[in-house]
Amino acid sequence: MKKILFCLQTMVCGGVEKELLTILNRFDPNEYELSVLLFYSQDLEMEKKIPKNVNVINLSIDKSYYCGSFKDIVRGRCKKFEVIDLSRIVFNRLYKHIPLPVSISIEDFPGLNETYDYAVCYHMHSPLVLKYVAEKINARIKYAWIHNDFLTTEYPINQYSNWLKEYNAFFGVSDRLTEEFKNICPDYKTRSFTLHNIVDIQDIKQKANDLSHVEEIFLNEKSFKILTVGRFVEQKGFDLAIKAAAILKEKGVKFVWYAIGYGKDEEMMKSLIEEYKVRDCFVILGRKENPYSYMLNSDLYVQTSRHEGYGLTVAEARVLGKTIVCTDFAGASEQIINNLNGVIVKEFSAKKISEAILPFIEDEKYREDFHERILSIVSDDGWQAIQEVFE
Repeated sequence: MKKILFCLQTMVCGGVEKELLTILNRFDPNEYELSVLLFYSQDLEMEKKIPKNVNVINLSIDKSYYCGSFKDIVRGRCKKFEVIDLSRIVFNRLYKHIPLPVSISIEDFPGLNETYDYAVCYHMHSPLVLKYVAEKINARIKYAWIHNDFLTTEYPINQYSNWLKEYNAFFGVSDRLTEEFKNICPDYKTRSFTLHNIVDIQDIKQKANDLSHVEEIFLNEKSFKILTVGRFVEQKGFDLAIKAAAILKEKGVKFVWYAIGYGKDEEMMKSLIEEYKVRDCFVILGRKENPYSYMLNSDLYVQTSRHEGYGLTVAEARVLGKTIVCTDFAGASEQIINNLNGVIVKEFSAKKISEAILPFIEDEKYREDFHERILSIVSDDGWQAIQEVFE
């Protein structure tokens, strides 16, 4: 039986974590002994979704002390009078421009007595996890998954070469991510591959047909229904969505744009809704354990993200045969054939997003033509490719 350890900073209701849950549920428990390591707890509801056959290891480290902002890191060491450690971190950051994770020691992190066949840093953009797997885990083979781009996020992956050399392979969830990594870290070109995210098609379709939890006001809405799903953070571009809604409202078209999710920017979103006077046509539905019934019963799915690795919610909307408008994040062109089964907006602009949406509201034939083309496209399940890397 193969022993696999997947490592994450924590579990939140995001695409990376949802994808991991999908993968964990696919492995045959008679062939694989699975473990998930977390640095700390954040979203207990997401942790509960980890399959029962998976061993969960929680290091329960101090989040702000190790993974916080520069101010948190400094404050934590001041409280403990750790002068030498504090001086080194501050000097490296301010004068040598060395990223914080390089300076932060993980010597006090508990190690694991187990030896694994495979150890996976499941999110390369969590540098301390990248470091922990490289330095503290005993495994025959080590992998790193790339779920986000490097240029837009300005993630300094080339400064983590001491850890990268410990990995046997790197897997980008889209071709664009893989190519970015190869260009930035050419020494690892031959170890870099693309493995697209997968979705549980049967589960999505089954949940989509369950309307028991859906508000009557949503189901009975007669106006054109737009839906966006994602965490309420800057990356997902909900500010662009609200501004685009304001532009559409000025055009006099009838629509309601629904936002499903949660996050630290919710109050900012509410302020923007008031500022742009779109309370009547932009509605925050909040967190939903089952967003698929909302997807199925919407007229258009829109993703306004500034950056994504693959765009898992777009993949989920595709399973349900939805027409999609999305921004040009990494992975968009690997899911959407522009103007065939959706529209990719080339600029991160509220005006351009509204222009892409408007014909779907106004022109029924335009809408139907897209829908017919979408029905002719067969979705591919990439599970076999993922399984092969663990064989």
